[in-house]
Amino acid sequence: MLASKATKRQRASERSRAFLGNFIERLPYEIQNKILSYLDAGTLICISHVSKTFYQLANDEVFWRNIYKQLLMKKAMKMVGEMLEMTTLESQDQPSGYWKLSYLKALSAWNQSKWKRHVRVSRHTGLPQHAVEILRPGWRSLMDVVDMERAIKNMQDFGHDHHVELKPVKPDMVVGLWKAQGSVAFVTFTLHLYRLLERSTQGSSLSPHVEPMVQAPFDDIDLDYGLYGYQLHIALHSTEYEIMSGSFPQLFCRRDEICNGHIQLIAVHDSRLSHHVTLSGNVTLPWRCEALRGEVKNGCIMTLTLLDEGDKPFWCVSSPVATKHLEKPYSLYYAAQHFQIHYQDSEGQVLMKFGQMDPQEPFFLVSLVLYLTTDKVNKHFQQEF
Repeated sequence: MLASKATKRQRASERSRAFLGNFIERLPYEIQNKILSYLDAGTLICISHVSKTFYQLANDEVFWRNIYKQLLMKKAMKMVGEMLEMTTLESQDQPSGYWKLSYLKALSAWNQSKWKRHVRVSRHTGLPQHAVEILRPGWRSLMDVVDMERAIKNMQDFGHDHHVELKPVKPDMVVGLWKAQGSVAFVTFTLHLYRLLERSTQGSSLSPHVEPMVQAPFDDIDLDYGLYGYQLHIALHSTEYEIMSGSFPQLFCRRDEICNGHIQLIAVHDSRLSHHVTLSGNVTLPWRCEALRGEVKNGCIMTLTLLDEGDKPFWCVSSPVATKHLEKPYSLYYAAQHFQIHYQDSEGQVLMKFGQMDPQEPFFLVSLVLYLTTDKVNKHFQQEF
């Protein structure tokens, strides 16, 4: 008896809902439109998911054209061009959903412009200015100290054009000198993104940010096996465009291959033609200052990130590099021109060799080898290689 009464109540509820749905559907189209015309854009989008009937009603082009007009008038978004376009298109047939899409685009543009007006972004850190002030309450973060007098004496020629000579002061710092006067035209820094936020906000005006001690990753492999599971991400680029980029996983070096205090990781072998990478542009380094601009040939910027077996940054480099022409062909397969890029600092070396099959053809990266110092590896892993 109780089950019968529950079944009757359920059927009555279903008939009531069906009657309500049929009642709305039986209303004249004009009344349906009149009811929905009092709803805002958010409500229309919500009810469009109720049923097919409500979907068709809520996506009426007249609704969304009026909502679009109201948005432009209410927000005063300086969209005169769009309003003119709107008036010229009113008399034309538009595809289904045109006015709804136009409303969403206009709303997104207004929200973005509002965010830019209220949130000032620091050009030094890329963070909102208020966040920078909270992280760095009233002082500057020292990132590096350079003895310019000593550096200028030891500077070597990196490259030049008609106006300037580029002199590398440090791996991540290049000074441009005017050829005629010998005075400083500009100073360029190339900073790697790894821990750049900490370096630029968490130091003081007298001392740089000190990186925390990183615990060596657990490794249960015998030391005689060597290093394994390394990943290399490298890119050559100018100040305006990318020349080459690539990722090379599963790099390794056996214990018996360690020699002269360096651990060798081969990313690109000259005999494996399928691994050779094409250069998409000329190796040049554009520069500009307030008065002039130019382009130094045979130079670019190298950005390198080497991850250890635990996918943690192990060696990070961002530095200008110069090319050197090779007199003897490095590879018989590339019979035209050859050049190499050699980078070296206290933690390791990078040797890249490039070849060209024909003077009219692009250059290829035919060899890429990293040499890590054993001191760096031993300090990181607290081992003895």
